[in-house]
Amino acid sequence: MNHENRPALHYVCAVLAVAILSSVAVMLAARLWGYSKLVTWMTLAASTGFLILPLLGGALRTGFGRWILAGLALCWIGDFVGPSNFVAGLAAFLAAHVLLILASIAHGLAWPRVLRMLPSLMISSLAIVYWLSPHVPRYMALPVVLYMIAITAMVLLAAGTASDSSGRLFLLAAIVFYISDIFVARWRFVHPGPLNAFCCYPLYYTACILFGFSAWPGQSAAPASVR
Repeated sequence: MNHENRPALHYVCAVLAVAILSSVAVMLAARLWGYSKLVTWMTLAASTGFLILPLLGGALRTGFGRWILAGLALCWIGDFVGPSNFVAGLAAFLAAHVLLILASIAHGLAWPRVLRMLPSLMISSLAIVYWLSPHVPRYMALPVVLYMIAITAMVLLAAGTASDSSGRLFLLAAIVFYISDIFVARWRFVHPGPLNAFCCYPLYYTACILFGFSAWPGQSAAPASVR
């Protein structure tokens, strides 16, 4: 993309981001009113949108961008298998977090930033496990623990990327994703009320949009050899 075309690209992608969040709003309304087919179509629109976003920005040109795109592709899969098979959806998102961890490594890590994040993140994740443990069935205990390890590691290593603009977007996306999953866990294991959907979905899609923007080349200050 030529430099003079970048403003137009930014405008197109801003419109796409608004379209994604608008699709989420319609999907939530359809959930509330019981229109299951509309839920499926709006989920397809929103999730496909967050795949298009990094592609438009040239994510395939860097290793960092390619890992993010692969992680988002697994999120796309999780969005569709999760409602009918929670364990399969959990597995898809767990694998997505592993790919996002690899994206952090490809970007290049500032380890002091990782170490500064470690205490607060460990306290948060252990508190969540303690909160969930009385509510999680025994057969789900191992998958939930593995997922918590994966998403905690994803956020932790994302902190190590926050030395440039793409890394800061990446870290923000990881934190928002982490928060959205608290509502998913509450929805699945603690209290199955509709409020959870109205919290987790906007946060989740916002995180995916931020991941998509962070994958754009030209924002990172990391050496090309570690992207």
